Amino acid sequence: MILEGERRSRKAFRGHSSAIAQVYNHMILPLASRRDRITQIRWGIADYENNYGVSPEGMWLAETAADNESLELMAQHGIKFTLLAPHQCKRIRPFKRDAVKDDAG
Repeated sequence: MILEGERRSRKAFRGHSSAIAQVYNHMILPLASRRDRITQIRWGIADYENNYGVSPEGMWLAETAADNESLELMAQHGIKFTLLAPHQCKRIRPFKRDAVKDDAG
C-alpha cells in the first residue's frame, strides 16, 4: 500500500513524490563527523532508492537538526530540500494561497 501510494503521488504531483528519504539511522548529523554524515546521507539515499526505485528529492533530518555543513553535503548528493522549523531559517517566503494550484480544480 505504501508503494502504491507513492506511485499515486508521483502521478498526481507531476513526478514529485510525497515520500521523503531520511538519514539512515536517526543520527543527529551536526554531532557527527564529516565521514559519518556522508555515510548517513548515502545510506539514506540508497535505502530510499531500494524501496521506491528512484532517487529522493528530499531528506528528513533526525530531530530537524541541521547545520550548514550537513545541508551542503545533502545538496552535493542531489538532495533538493529538507524540512526545517521557521526559527531555523534566516528568512522564509510568505505562503500565498492563490499561488497554489489544486489539480482537482
